[in-house]
Amino acid sequence: MKLLIIPWYNYQMKYVNKYVKEYIKLGIKKENIDIFEYKNPYTIRDAYKIYKTNTIQNKKYDIIHTFSGGSLVLGFLRMSDNYNFDKVIFDSGPMFPTNRCTYNYLTNLYNIPKIFENTLHNIISKNRILHLNNEEKQFMFQMENNFERSIFPEDKHKLLFNSPKDNLILLDDILKLNDKNTQHVIYDNSDHVQHMKYNKDHYIQTVYDFIKK
Repeated sequence: MKLLIIPWYNYQMKYVNKYVKEYIKLGIKKENIDIFEYKNPYTIRDAYKIYKTNTIQNKKYDIIHTFSGGSLVLGFLRMSDNYNFDKVIFDSGPMFPTNRCTYNYLTNLYNIPKIFENTLHNIISKNRILHLNNEEKQFMFQMENNFERSIFPEDKHKLLFNSPKDNLILLDDILKLNDKNTQHVIYDNSDHVQHMKYNKDHYIQTVYDFIKK
């Protein structure tokens, strides 16, 4: 069984080892666990670099486990036909590259006052296309039209861990992502990417049941 873990930002790497150890306990060999490392995708240009440099060779995984905005990175990778998976776990997500999602994440992460709402919206909107070359603009249009289908395909089994205490996500939008292959787990006691920390036994058992079915 092959597993790909996609954290959000490289500074989260120190936390990834905790999950790697749990997956090894569940029977996945360490050599079959890949961790996707990348520079932070703050802009469309950064996202395009991830897409351009990592979708050359075919990649096939049984399971992909994303954390927070790592779901965005999965979407960038999936925009080619070279990254495929059977099952995906979204831990505090998924997130989508929309102005609303970006605005909500930034305002809650950095405690930005509501008075700056319009200014931040304008900055986000303008930076989406600012200084992009033609290839990058084409990538952005393709992303806007196909991103949800790439990251959340109906024919793949999907497990989502979230919480109403998590202010960085758009829980109402996430709960609308609901098809026959989607399983939502909602904890009422855990913040962003803290679900295993506060609900370890249930979290691990749920992951085990998901990967074994």
